[in-house]
Parts: sequence; C-alpha cells; structure tokens
Amino acid sequence: MWPPHLLADRPRALQILIPIVGPVLTGAIGGWLLASTKGGYLIYTTVMILGGIGSGMEHDTLRGGALRGLFGGVLFSGSILVVWELIGGPSEATLPHPAIVLVVIIAVISTALGVLGARLRRRFVPAAA
Repeated sequence: MWPPHLLADRPRALQILIPIVGPVLTGAIGGWLLASTKGGYLIYTTVMILGGIGSGMEHDTLRGGALRGLFGGVLFSGSILVVWELIGGPSEATLPHPAIVLVVIIAVISTALGVLGARLRRRFVPAAA
C-alpha cells in the first residue's frame, strides 16, 4: 500500500510489535546467515538495512524516522550478533573488531535511512493542514 500507514495510526499492539519484533526476527535470520554463508549474509543484511527507508516512511517527522532507524538498527544488528554467538563457530563474513562495532555502524546507517524514508514521505505525501 502506498504510502505506508503511519506507525502512529496503527493499533497500539502493532505500534509496539512492528518496530521491535521485526528487527529482532530479521536480525536473528541475519545471525544464522552470518554463521552459514557469506554471500547470503551480505545480500540479506544489505536488503534489510535498506528496509530502513520503508520504516522511516511510516513516520511523518524526521525525528520519528531517525529514532525508528536508530532503534531498529540497534535491535537488528544486536540480534545478528546474539544469534551468531549462540550458534558458535567462525563468522562467514568479515566483522569489525570488536564485533560490537557492527551495532554502531548499522545504527548510524539505519538512522540515516530512517530520516531519508521520513523525508521521502514528506515529499510525496502532502502534510495535513
């Protein structure tokens, strides 16, 4: 559906579940891929990080898009590392050292993409008067 529904307009349960469960579950899949296949991990995480634009589009303020991107990026990348650690073994892709730096990198990128998504929404959806 275009444009995406505003997160604030969704039922309260979805306002909690979408920004929390979504990044955690997709990050868990990324963690499994990190332990399994380099190519799969790189493609998957790139597509999921770009999903931050769509998440940002669920907000009508740049601040809302930024916060959604920041927290989504932290939950997503944190879940990648937790699942990878639980699986054990080496990573198939190169991680920064220490690995927790991945959370910072993805959080910064996701914040920027969340702002971009909110900005795109503002550009294509007229503001309510």
